[in-house]
Amino acid sequence: MQPQNPMPAPPPITPENNPYDFITNPGPAAKKSWIPSGNSTGQRLLIVSVGLLIIVIIFAIVASLIGGAGQGDKQVLLSAALQQQELIRVAGVAEEKTRGNSAKDLATTVKMTLQSDQSELQAIVKKSVKLDAKTLATSRNAETDKLLTAAEQTNRFDEFYTQYTKEELTKYQSTLKKMHDGTNNKEDRATLAKHYEHIGLLLGTESN
Repeated sequence: MQPQNPMPAPPPITPENNPYDFITNPGPAAKKSWIPSGNSTGQRLLIVSVGLLIIVIIFAIVASLIGGAGQGDKQVLLSAALQQQELIRVAGVAEEKTRGNSAKDLATTVKMTLQSDQSELQAIVKKSVKLDAKTLATSRNAETDKLLTAAEQTNRFDEFYTQYTKEELTKYQSTLKKMHDGTNNKEDRATLAKHYEHIGLLLGTESN
């Protein structure tokens, strides 16, 4: 019987094959996330608070955008009411001071037409904007009064009033169109379309 061969000696331990390296060199520590893991009550509260803050910020941004659009719409509504009021006022002045039949008839027709439309327009405006006598009084343009006085003194009142009215009616008609295009209410759209046509007749043009 042959003697057993002795077992080979284990290889020397080196840094490359050290089986206990995990003890002496545990390796780099895991990086700590800046986001709380939610393992504690405090961390959960922090996560909820941050989430709520983000929601509030988003809501504020959306509300601001919606509010800005709303303010623009309200300005158009108020402009329409004030433009209409000023046209009526100036037409009343012109009824008394015009000399020729053409200008006087224009003043009378403008005044009657806009006064007949006024209650309907103001009803639409008041749905979104506070409108009272004090607000309507702000429509009076002192510069227009100066120009009317100067035109009267130079015997050009009729000419000035006719030109003024055409320009202001055109601006008012444009505002009515903005109101019409800015609302989805069918009744209001029909009313504004009718008023738009009335201005077209006053200007002697066909409405589009």
